[in-house]
Amino acid sequence: MRRSVWVLGLVAALGGALGCALGCDRDAPTVRRDRTWRLPPIPTATSSEAPVPPSPPPAPSPTTPPSPAPSAPPSPPFDKVAARAALAAVPHARCKVGRTVRVVVRFTPSGGLVVDKIGTPDPLPADTELCLIHAFEKASIPPFEGEPVTVAYVVR
Repeated sequence: MRRSVWVLGLVAALGGALGCALGCDRDAPTVRRDRTWRLPPIPTATSSEAPVPPSPPPAPSPTTPPSPAPSAPPSPPFDKVAARAALAAVPHARCKVGRTVRVVVRFTPSGGLVVDKIGTPDPLPADTELCLIHAFEKASIPPFEGEPVTVAYVVR
């Protein structure tokens, strides 16, 4: 605490000296160095403001049997036909690739698609590559059970 007060005093003193060297207003109020700043105490809850504990939930009646939790139907396995159709429907012609490009994508179990790699012998222009990424990442398939599936697709 002492060190921070000392540093603040030093900064105030130097600031005043530097300010006057750069042209200050002599009529401006000066910084009082005899003041210490204290934070107000944190208010505490009084006994009348104490929170009321929540009441326990009602016990189930013995006449009604507990209902089983609804379970979601299991997701089907990865659908290769749907994946092939989704990739074929990607509007990549507007990207103006002009050559054969191999796009490696990963289908996530939620049905989304992530572009992993765009392979060409020569690098593509950045705007063409971004166009391909955006076009492919809009594709989706129905959710499936299991791990993500990686697929390569050739764009001509």
